[in-house]
Amino acid sequence: MCVSFIGEKRAYLSLPRPGKHNANLKSLKPVRLDREEQAKLGKSGLTLCELSSQVDSEMEKWDDPENEIVRHGQCLSSMAYSMYLFTRGEGLLKTTQDLFQQAEAFAIEGLKLVSALLAFSNQLEDDDKPLLLQEIEKMVPAYRQLQVTAKAHAQGQSAIFAKVDTCIQEAEHILHMLVQVVPLSCKLLKKVSGRACECNYTDF
Repeated sequence: MCVSFIGEKRAYLSLPRPGKHNANLKSLKPVRLDREEQAKLGKSGLTLCELSSQVDSEMEKWDDPENEIVRHGQCLSSMAYSMYLFTRGEGLLKTTQDLFQQAEAFAIEGLKLVSALLAFSNQLEDDDKPLLLQEIEKMVPAYRQLQVTAKAHAQGQSAIFAKVDTCIQEAEHILHMLVQVVPLSCKLLKKVSGRACECNYTDF
């Protein structure tokens, strides 16, 4: 779930629960990034933050904040912001294992968004539906790849750092797609809503 964090931005926390992660992960010692590693991630982390803000801005344009697409999109944005804070040595995610758990949760939440988008696509006219499906087709493999990356075994400081870097970059790639699909969905929803209103008026 999305939880509050100090400041204007929400953060999403998804940490390991006993019995919920495999034995391979249990054997790994939690690792914290040093300052040099944080500095190397600085640019990617900042991009993640900026894209997260863009997604939030697009979400604010929706009339219904309880829309399923909006809810999943907001959680994805919040999780990405938590990952950004991690690159700065701040926030709720303290160790690399925390980040990997967050990345996996990010991918799972993203697949839920895909399901919501697919359900919404069934409401669209034949001319509009391919536009959304085209974007969805790009998103699914990206979420699957992030799941694979987050679960991959990494041992040793350099390998763990490389895995962190890859998770951040893959999340960044996904946010780039969200920045495109969220306003497209909003535009299509308004078109569908307008058509429904016209039908209701005609019926009346």
